[in-house]
Amino acid sequence: MQTNDQNQQAPKGFDPVAMVKGMANNADWHQRILQDMSTSDQMTSGRAMGELMSMDIRPQLSNIKVPTLTLGAPAQGLPYSSYEQSKSNYEQQFANAQDAYHQFAFAKTSKHFIMADEPVWMNQQIRNFLQQL
Repeated sequence: MQTNDQNQQAPKGFDPVAMVKGMANNADWHQRILQDMSTSDQMTSGRAMGELMSMDIRPQLSNIKVPTLTLGAPAQGLPYSSYEQSKSNYEQQFANAQDAYHQFAFAKTSKHFIMADEPVWMNQQIRNFLQQL
């Protein structure tokens, strides 16, 4: 029987510091993200991530009839895909969303955590979007 501590162990080869550095450029946020990771229940986090990864709601995007804003971080794909390739991927993923209700804003240099890397830009995009409503 495994104890709760054994259930919480990360897989061999998993480097949380490397992962965090790949998710935010802002070094001040690295420790914050690591802290959140260390206090999260790994089984629950893994299960939630698995459910999100296996769920494909693209066909239902055409049913959305309220204004939506997608903030994208195409630089997250570097160096494996170019900024333009990643941006195109976002656009393809949301192809079923009606243009009348959906808009994009793409961060220039941010990785996954836009709020860490480009907080002023992110807040301005949200303000602009809300002012249009």
